[in-house]
Amino acid sequence: MLKKIVIIGMFFLSISETYSQTEGSNKKKREFIVSSSIGTSTLEAKNNFKINTNVNEGFIGYEFIVNNKISFISGLEILSVKGDFNNAGNQLFLTNNYITIPVTTRLFLNREQKMAIFADLGIYGSYLSKSQIEDVASNVNNTEKSLGTSFGFHANIGARYIASEKLSISLGIKSKTDIINSFKNSVQEFKLTDFYAFQIGLGLKL
Repeated sequence: MLKKIVIIGMFFLSISETYSQTEGSNKKKREFIVSSSIGTSTLEAKNNFKINTNVNEGFIGYEFIVNNKISFISGLEILSVKGDFNNAGNQLFLTNNYITIPVTTRLFLNREQKMAIFADLGIYGSYLSKSQIEDVASNVNNTEKSLGTSFGFHANIGARYIASEKLSISLGIKSKTDIINSFKNSVQEFKLTDFYAFQIGLGLKL
């Protein structure tokens, strides 16, 4: 898993470096972004069960600014999905951990305003790195790794406040859903839908 994260991180950094070289010394065309989301979703295990879950997601990446109305955002997300369900009278606890790379278009009415409304729309590729099911009563822990990938759409609407020349703060509501899944044979296939989360983020001008 660590090796895959490093490879993904190096890929993202190479894209960022290419963009930086293209832009030359104009650093204002790029902002560093970190955000955190918390909410709920529906998780479907194909031919098995469908449950409501809690989600926690963290993002780190860059916003590449085209003009005062349009920008593009990409980076790396780490998502944790947790829920519980009953099986033959036993309560089981499920935790799925995902590594996601989103590509997002952000639209502003006017990003230069102190308080600006924005809307995001984009796609993502998600890798299910670990799925763990715990049966506390029987003291059984079943863990599977590197299960497969999912691709889907996501959207966000929110507001961004410019706190200083270098710092901005954003609040928003995020939603997303898996559209296409590609999992290994003989492993449980999962689909994430009805994802709704409250998101808070920071933007830092480089």
